[in-house]
Formats: sequence, structure tokens, C-alpha cells
Amino acid sequence: MIRKLFSSIHKILGIPLSIIFLIWFLSGIAMIWHSFPRRAQPLSQQTLTVTELSVDSILNLLPDDSAEIHSISIACLYGHDAVKIEAADSSYNFYLDTLEPVGPFKESHRAEVLKYWCNAPVARIDTLTDVDQWIPFDRWMEKMPIYKYYFDDPAGHQLYMTTDGDVIQFTSKSDRRWAWISGIPHWLYFTPLRRNQQLWTDVVIWAALFGCIMCLTGIIVAIMTWWNHRKINGVWHSPYRKFWWKWHFILGLMFGWCAITFAFSGYMSMADLPSFLKKENPAERIAGNGHQRGNRKGIREGRRGSFGKRRMAPTDAYLLPANEILKSDSVVSISWEAWNGHPYYRVCYKNSIRNIDAAICGSLSDFTLTEEMVMEDSKRQLPDSIQRTVKFINEYDDDYYSRKTDRALLPVYKVSADDYMHTVIYYDPVKLTSRKVDDYSRTRRFLYSGLHSLNIKLFTDRPWLWYSVMLILLCGGSLLSVTGLVLALQWLRRNLFHRFIRK
Repeated sequence: MIRKLFSSIHKILGIPLSIIFLIWFLSGIAMIWHSFPRRAQPLSQQTLTVTELSVDSILNLLPDDSAEIHSISIACLYGHDAVKIEAADSSYNFYLDTLEPVGPFKESHRAEVLKYWCNAPVARIDTLTDVDQWIPFDRWMEKMPIYKYYFDDPAGHQLYMTTDGDVIQFTSKSDRRWAWISGIPHWLYFTPLRRNQQLWTDVVIWAALFGCIMCLTGIIVAIMTWWNHRKINGVWHSPYRKFWWKWHFILGLMFGWCAITFAFSGYMSMADLPSFLKKENPAERIAGNGHQRGNRKGIREGRRGSFGKRRMAPTDAYLLPANEILKSDSVVSISWEAWNGHPYYRVCYKNSIRNIDAAICGSLSDFTLTEEMVMEDSKRQLPDSIQRTVKFINEYDDDYYSRKTDRALLPVYKVSADDYMHTVIYYDPVKLTSRKVDDYSRTRRFLYSGLHSLNIKLFTDRPWLWYSVMLILLCGGSLLSVTGLVLALQWLRRNLFHRFIRK
């Protein structure tokens, strides 16, 4: 009776979900090399031409000289060097050559922006009032109208620009072709669905949950059938003789667990951890309060440590004049930054980014984190009563690793805290980034990226093994989906169409 019930559930869910799983597995193979196109960097960037800069004269232009300055940055804007100043309540933009305020974005500025993205002439311009396939997210609705530029070049480039000149997407013909067999079907990035965030989330969650049920019932039925026929056919033989049944049984035992973990990890990408997997602060448990933590997904902290909204130190802390940096002819932009009050310049060159210590006058010295600065920041993020140890590591460990090496650079400082969540913070002394890991993020990373993308140290340390295992699992899951779809269609024809014909 139980086997018959599970078999019916498996067959009913098999028709739509076998198609979905087949699409997910096949597109997953393409996702290994290509994904949904994201906006890249411009093909060329204009360097700064200004050689003399007086911060005091620029600050004197502000209507309120007592305003708290949060950030200062200079970059090329519409073909002219410009400075942007963000204060507590507003922001100001001035051209450096005339010190006049930057006016509204004009149509004449568009040609200046476009030439840094593509050298080809513009063949056509569309004015969009709704999202399309390459900007399918509902957040862009508030930016409408958006201008879509078609370039007359062999690569078939297309560019999306807002009314204020912000480039939000840039794709080529190759990017778009690959996306149709990779990112779009895998993430269900179909415009009518993706533009509705809540609907898209619900579809992914329920498809993943029903997929888990389908795979689980199928494995249970297969094991029960094998158990009942083991004495007749033998332990190492399939209980089925027909081709499709036999191979669906074999592939199900081999790759059914892969399909379950794939569907479950896809669900975990959209949902929070179940309450029974969350740890509770012992002190708060005694008080009867559930431990509620903040933004769990943000395990990577931002660049400037824990200095609040203010991105820069007081202007008089920048002892190194910015004019020393402007002597280089390849500077694209400069921004005044701070790490927990320690001033530095973030300088973007044509092909690199460099952080320069602003507290050292007379030379351009790299700004890097020291052990004292790391401990200072860890105290801000963790209670003072917790014991901490800091190490400078040159190898990946159980918490710090990644298949994408640009997201996990070495060497780094590792700060370990003796707290109930076993918190560890990694600091990149050069890029000034930090990554915070605790028991929650460890569990979530394993249940999502670990199971879904094999983001496990065993595989990330051995790229050849990652590619081999991933291709085997995806190809096996695709074959399992094909056999399941064939059997589901045969069952549908046998139980529905034949009944209508007999009647």
C-alpha cells in the first residue's frame, strides 16, 4: 500500500518535474563555463587630466561649511574631470576646471559615455518603458525609461543606459546565446516571471520542494521493489527487465541522491535555515529569548571596517596631498577612504587598483592592514570579553577557500574568537576586505553552495576533480530525467488516453 502510494505520487509529479530537472541539469552543464551576462567594465576608460587639486577650495564651494563630509572622489564625468562630495544630507558635483556645479545629464553626454563602451556606431536606439530579457529585474522599473543601444559591430553589442547616464547592462551576441542555454533556464530568468520577485521566489521554492518529494518517493519505491525481488533476481540485479524501467532504476540509485541534494540546495538558496539548525545564545536561552541575528547573508564585510556610514577620515588627516598621485598619467579615479579612521586613497588606474597611505607624506606608500588594526576592528565586531587569537596564514583552511580565487586571496589575517558561534574573521591586508564566518554561515554555505556547486574544500583545492565530478553528476542527472520523463509519458498515455479510446 505504501509503495503504491509513493509510486503514484512519483508518477504524478514526474511529468512536469522531469522536464524541469532535465532543463536544470543540462543548463547546469553550460553554467560551468557561461552564465547570465552581467555588466562588465568599459572597453576603455578616460584618465584624469587635472594636475593640481585644492581640497580646501572645493570645500569652500559647499553652501554649508559646517556640514560633515562623508566622502570625496574625483573621476572623469562626461569628458571632464569632476569631484563628487557626499555630506550628511546631500551630495555635490563640481567640474574641476571651472569649479561650476555639474548640471543635469544631457543628451549630448550620451555619445561621450558610449564611446568608452564600444567603438562601433549605434545602429538603433529603443526607449524601454518595461524590463526585457537582459534586465528582467523589477528594481529597474523605477529607472524607466531606459535606453537600449544596438551597436553595428560583428559582436552584436547591446547597451542599456538610464536617463541619468548610468550603464546598467552591456552584452554581446555570444553572451546572449550562451545565456539561453545556461543562466536563463537554470535560474528561471524568463522576463514575465523574473520581473515579479515574489512570484519568481515562490516558483523556485515550490519547484525545489516538489522536486525533493518526487526524488525521495522514487528512491523509496526503487528500494522497496528491489528488496521484494532480491531473492528472485539477485542482490546485484535490477528488478525490472524493460529497457526504460531498468535504466531509470539504475540511474535513480546512482544519481537520485544527487537530484535530491540539488533540489534541496536550490531551495536553501531562497530560504532561511530551519529553526532546529540554528544555534541559540546560551545567555539568551536562559533569559527565554530566541537569539536573533542580523543580516545572515552578509558574511563579507565591506571595505572600510566598522566605521559606520562615514567613508573617510577628517580632511586634515590626509597628510599626503592628492597632487602627488595626480602626477601619474594613468589615474582613472581617486577617492578619499578610511579604515576605522585610518586615512588612505583608493586610486584606480587603467589596469589596477591601489590603496595609498594618506598619513605618510612625501612618498606613495601602499596602505595595508597591520595586526593591530585587525585586532582593533575585530573588537568592534565582537564583544570585548571574548578571547581572540590572530594568525597570518598563507594557505586555505576549512573556512577560507573558494573555487573562484579572486574571492579568496592569500595571505590573510585570521582572527578566531572563543564564542558560542565559533566566529572567525579573515582580513585581506591588501584589498582591505574582510570575511566573517560562524556556525550559521558554515551550515548555510554547505547546504547551499556546498551541495549545489560543490563549493567544498576537497574540490576547490583540486579543480580537475571539481570539473570531473560536476560533469558526471550533471550528465547522470540529465539521463535520469530523460528516462523518468519517458516513463511518465508512457504512464500518462496508458492511464488517460487509453481510457478515452475505450470509452
